[in-house]
Amino acid sequence: MELEPPPITQEPEIQYIKPEEPSGAEEETEVEILDSHVIVPVQLFYEDRRVNANLLLDTGSTNITLHKDIARKLLVKKPRKGSI
Repeated sequence: MELEPPPITQEPEIQYIKPEEPSGAEEETEVEILDSHVIVPVQLFYEDRRVNANLLLDTGSTNITLHKDIARKLLVKKPRKGSI
């Protein structure tokens, strides 16, 4: 006899963080070009912590990959899927 999983009765909870409202002023960010790579200075926020970092701009990526040292500074918990 095969057991079937119970039916899903409710949608999983998804939480979104609303970004700050734009100031209305145009701003330019200086980037660094290394060979054909674009390096962008960013501020990363997680809960009440903030880290300044330089990230590689990858226009074809659907994910962000953080170096383990940055994840440690932010005290990011390891996700259920994926890795840090």
